[in-house]
Amino acid sequence: MILAQNCDTIVLDEPSTYLDLSGQRKLLSLISSLRDSGKTVILVLHDLAQAVRTADWLVVMQDRKIAAADSPENCLQQHIIQDVFDTECTVFEKDRQKYYVFS
Repeated sequence: MILAQNCDTIVLDEPSTYLDLSGQRKLLSLISSLRDSGKTVILVLHDLAQAVRTADWLVVMQDRKIAAADSPENCLQQHIIQDVFDTECTVFEKDRQKYYVFS
């Protein structure tokens, strides 16, 4: 429906929930294409790896407040994501692509 209406701003809440890996990749590729075509795409994601890999800008929430609003790289470098979600992040690179594992 959103695509048919040709909206300039698209808001999606957990759009990849219940999708298998292939479906998630296709959806995230579509989202990237929409962004590249000039659309503003706002995503709510709880999958930290997807959020870091997909977003140009992150808003990290903690206790219903904004803990940080910055680029994914800065949020990782400043350990904001790790501190807010009590997790460690390992980054792998393959074929010039970065992959993030949170544990």
